[in-house]
Parts: sequence; structure tokens; C-alpha cells
Amino acid sequence: MFILNKRKYRENIAKICLILGTFFNPLGFDAAFALMMKFTGSYILTDIIFYSVALLFFGLYFILSRRS
Repeated sequence: MFILNKRKYRENIAKICLILGTFFNPLGFDAAFALMMKFTGSYILTDIIFYSVALLFFGLYFILSRRS
């Protein structure tokens, strides 16, 4: 029973990471991107930040879904 709940928990976390990775992939969330660009003052730095965060969440998704 505990193993089944732990597996379901990992599956849910993996799905959340996939959703977050998709959100942080800079293809359509103009407000968040524009706000970050105001803070950094650089388009390239903002782009690198968002791609890095997206890569982090996609990596977590693949790691968590593989172990499920």
C-alpha cells in the first residue's frame, strides 16, 4: 500500500514538473517574460534563465517518470 502511494506521488510530481517545464519554455507567456526582462535588463539573459528553468523541470520530469 505504501509503495503504491509513493509511486502515485512520484507520478503526480512528474506531471507537475512537465507542466512547469512547458510553462517556462519561452513560447507564449509574455507577461512573465516581460517582467523578468525588466528585472534583468537583458533579453539574452532572460532567455537563458527561462530556458534553464524549463530544462530543469523537463529533466526532473524524465527522472521522476523513469523511476515510477
